[in-house]
Amino acid sequence: MADKIDWEGFGRDLLEVWPVRDVEGSELFDAALRNGLIREIPGGYDPEQHIDSEGIYPEPGDPWFEFTFGHKRDERDG
Repeated sequence: MADKIDWEGFGRDLLEVWPVRDVEGSELFDAALRNGLIREIPGGYDPEQHIDSEGIYPEPGDPWFEFTFGHKRDERDG
């Protein structure tokens, strides 16, 4: 995981692909993870703590990711 969100790196990753073809979902996910926009939660999915708003029906312990930015300012983002 990146120590700080790298918005420029994220944009660069996407623009390396986009002029030639559409960006695949897996490429978008990997770029977001590599550049610190999302992070994997240790221990994975916990139904007592996480809301499955996307309707993917994870099992407890399945890999779970969340945004590193949003409602409260992330101190790693400057």
